[in-house]
Amino acid sequence: MSTPLGTDHGLTLTCRVLHPGAASGPLTVLDEPVSFWGGVSADGTIIDARHPQRGESVTGVVLAMEAGRGSSSSSSVLAEQIRSGAAPAAIVLAEPDVILVLGAAVAAEIYGIDMPIVQIDPADFAALPQRGWAQIITGDGARAGDDHGGDDHVGDDHVGDDHDGDDHDGRARAGILHDNLDCTANLMVTPR
Repeated sequence: MSTPLGTDHGLTLTCRVLHPGAASGPLTVLDEPVSFWGGVSADGTIIDARHPQRGESVTGVVLAMEAGRGSSSSSSVLAEQIRSGAAPAAIVLAEPDVILVLGAAVAAEIYGIDMPIVQIDPADFAALPQRGWAQIITGDGARAGDDHGGDDHVGDDHVGDDHDGDDHDGRARAGILHDNLDCTANLMVTPR
């Protein structure tokens, strides 16, 4: 649910935390979802020939897209981009995506680097400006730049047993993403 901060100040959205972390950066809202496997290069550039934002970099931005686009290999590509510094600072989704969350969870576990992934209401997603500045503040008040180490994830069981197997495009249909599903964060967006 969005809370207007004023015409010139942007808005604050309450988010569902799919993977914890804190981030801030330029907001980039994609016109269509992109696959990290074959759709984004190792340096973070969108290379999918049919994507409307081909040639744009996702590195260091708060990347907003309605949903993930698969393939299941996108999780390993995203984890490697997180390790190399070529990943988005955060991902904002209107639909949860188990594949993207798996990539972030693997990067947190193996490399100790947290990249937040949050879900917002589809109506709030539609209200996002195409460009702006975004900051994710977790439920404990942590902000981007706070020293969290890399131990922000809760527990070791990142994937549950409720998956029905029908999720070939990466869109989660059950509460299987992460232990933090009941946590919330704030996404503050200032249009530019």
